[in-house]
Amino acid sequence: MLYYEKLLNPNTYEWMLLIHGLGGSMKTWKYQTEKFSMDYNLLMVDLDGHGKSADKKLSSLYKPTSTVRSIRQILAYEKIDRVHIVSLSLGTLIALEFARMYPEMVESLVLGGGIVNLTISRQFILKAAEFMTKHFPAGFSYKVFAHIIMPKKHHETSRNIFIREARKLNAPMFNKWVTSIGMANRRMKRTLKTIRKKRIPTLFISGKEDYMFLNGIKDLCRRAKSFQFNILRNCGHVVSIEKSELFNRLTLRFLMRQRRYIPLPVLNTDIHSNPDGTDHIPGTAE
Repeated sequence: MLYYEKLLNPNTYEWMLLIHGLGGSMKTWKYQTEKFSMDYNLLMVDLDGHGKSADKKLSSLYKPTSTVRSIRQILAYEKIDRVHIVSLSLGTLIALEFARMYPEMVESLVLGGGIVNLTISRQFILKAAEFMTKHFPAGFSYKVFAHIIMPKKHHETSRNIFIREARKLNAPMFNKWVTSIGMANRRMKRTLKTIRKKRIPTLFISGKEDYMFLNGIKDLCRRAKSFQFNILRNCGHVVSIEKSELFNRLTLRFLMRQRRYIPLPVLNTDIHSNPDGTDHIPGTAE
């Protein structure tokens, strides 16, 4: 079983499942736990090879489907029937796969720095990252990959966290997870069809400077009008760290509207949270 931790709120029966990204751990959510635990019970997992799960002998083989089954096992053990899933980067693939396999257990999805609808060029970059870790020192490869997806100076905090945590993974683990991104991408149409059919409320939150993955999400949300989408200005891939307060507000606002059954605004509605409107823009702004 994956390593996990709970943070309980005696005033609610609702659960939020937090799934981190590649090279991270449940510590990635340190900017969210205090805020989110005020309204929800939290369940945080360390993915295979990450955090305290790295010390466990697991059978998931670093594949989204088997990882989802491991998470389902945890939920069954804890007698949790339904969850809101908040995810980041690689974790968004796990979240989407969970929604495909167990849609009846998903209240809603929040996908931060989502990895969906990858173009051929983006898939090539992932293959290049896999090649580098096979033929160059892992530390060097992680640095190069981090600078590709988080290139700007103000991405430095997120980039350093990624490099630091990725070094805790060995190269074969890193490669298996990178390969799993391609596998999940090939199932994406079927996964998204299930989410729309089951009417699972879904929110994408991406940075405007997420050059690796943003275009695929923008294209998806233009075609799938039921998905909500926020683009954060002056922000790269790791939205939950680079714009943590705004990410938290948008997430909780979205979840509260599901709880109250209040319809969300359409994509072209301006929903700036700050008076000067500098922090984020609606999905159709560009």
